[in-house]
Parts: sequence; C-alpha cells; structure tokens
Amino acid sequence: MTRFRLLACGALLFVFTGCATPPRDPASLAAFKAVNDPLEPLNRKTFAFNQRVDRFVLKPIAKGYRWAIPPAMPTR
Repeated sequence: MTRFRLLACGALLFVFTGCATPPRDPASLAAFKAVNDPLEPLNRKTFAFNQRVDRFVLKPIAKGYRWAIPPAMPTR
C-alpha cells in the first residue's frame, strides 16, 4: 500500500509541475501573456500596503487589546 501512495504522490507532483512554467513556444507564450492577469502590479502593491497596515497599525492595536483585557475565567 505504501508503494502505491508513493507512486501516486510522485505522479501528482509530476503532473502539477507542468503547470508551473510558462510555455516556450512563441505562439503559446503570446496566448499565455494575453490571458495573464493584467492587474498583477496593482495586486502586488495592494498586498504590500495591507501587509504594512497589518504590521504597523492592526498588530499594535491587537497587542494593546490583549494587554488591557483580562483573560477569560475558566469554567467548571
């Protein structure tokens, strides 16, 4: 049974790695770029902004909240 699992995992890994690279054929590459996400630069900037807000605003507020609010009482 373990050989079957190992073989199945290897086959899935082999199949999924084919999706990770863009095509090398010029026509296929042009089609790939045509359907690629045009908003990717905006998405990356939005993600970076959200990370900074989380780090410098929301995390200190959460730490202050944890400091100010006592822990819950255990129930019997």
